[in-house]
Amino acid sequence: EEDYVEAAFRATYEGLKPGGVFLFDVHPPRTLQRYADEQPFVLDDRDIAYIWTSDLDSERVEIEHHLTIFVRESDEGPSHYNRFEEIHVQRAYQPKWIREAL
Repeated sequence: EEDYVEAAFRATYEGLKPGGVFLFDVHPPRTLQRYADEQPFVLDDRDIAYIWTSDLDSERVEIEHHLTIFVRESDEGPSHYNRFEEIHVQRAYQPKWIREAL
């Protein structure tokens, strides 16, 4: 939520040493829309493969990424892959709002 983002900015500022730098990245809302429009994303290499889908909540400007990742276990013998499931949630804010909150 916006209040939490502003609180994180304040806490970071208060924790910075003199001359310290606060680096972070954000996506504008159009990037989340692009993710939703262009999915699914698929990678199929020798040692790793993944399937990545997303669910966009346009009202909250929040996207939930569902990743299924396969990592090759060894180069020797028959191919065995470990499977991992991950969920990542991202929320986007307008760049103007981010600047004002900072």
